Amino acid sequence: AQVPYLGCTAITFVLFPLLGKANAQGDEESGRAMAERALRYALLIIMPVATTLTAAGPGVLAAIFPPAYAGAAGALRILAFSYVACALCSVLCTMLNARGRPMTSAISVGIGALITAGAAWVMVPAWGMTGGAVASLLGMVTSTALAGYALTVQRAVRWPLSSLVRHLVAAGVVTTVGMMVPWPSGTLMARLAGLGGAAVSGVAVLVLLVVLGEIGRAELDLLKGVLKGKSRT
Repeated sequence: AQVPYLGCTAITFVLFPLLGKANAQGDEESGRAMAERALRYALLIIMPVATTLTAAGPGVLAAIFPPAYAGAAGALRILAFSYVACALCSVLCTMLNARGRPMTSAISVGIGALITAGAAWVMVPAWGMTGGAVASLLGMVTSTALAGYALTVQRAVRWPLSSLVRHLVAAGVVTTVGMMVPWPSGTLMARLAGLGGAAVSGVAVLVLLVVLGEIGRAELDLLKGVLKGKSRT
């Protein structure tokens, strides 16, 4: 479930010095444009991965772990989007830190941690692993919302709302179809189905993002440059 978050960490390392320089020079418009692009590309990295985990969660577990782990599929689906919120929170807190507001980002994360702890205290005894996943989601979403609100008040970011809507539509379609798939229980067949299901889900969400207009020529050129290792990219 942490894969979406880990895939997004590189953005924060690049974003911090760029935003710090823009803010030091008083270039608010450039900072807002960079923040919007960072959020768009963060969504492009984390949402397809999270959607693959939610659509093919039982298959992914079967492909990697022994059959006893099959019961974690429900928690995995919740945790995948919990770490989507965590990744976005990381990017937003990087923006706050670059603007000289480290205490605001610390408070946002701290409140989310307290909510996670309180919710887990109630939900884990009642719902077990799934309760822990829900508690994590509540805390992560809270921290993300607080950090986002702080940036909105400061007028430090233009929100890519249309991008978010397109990602949610693609995720909803692929996840709905994936949850209707009857995953086989045999060890070998389950592993093959899990690998195939993950691959199909990943391709499906990317195709939908192309159809919806979220991935275009600019994004494909960027990906091509990254794959070729161009330093300019």
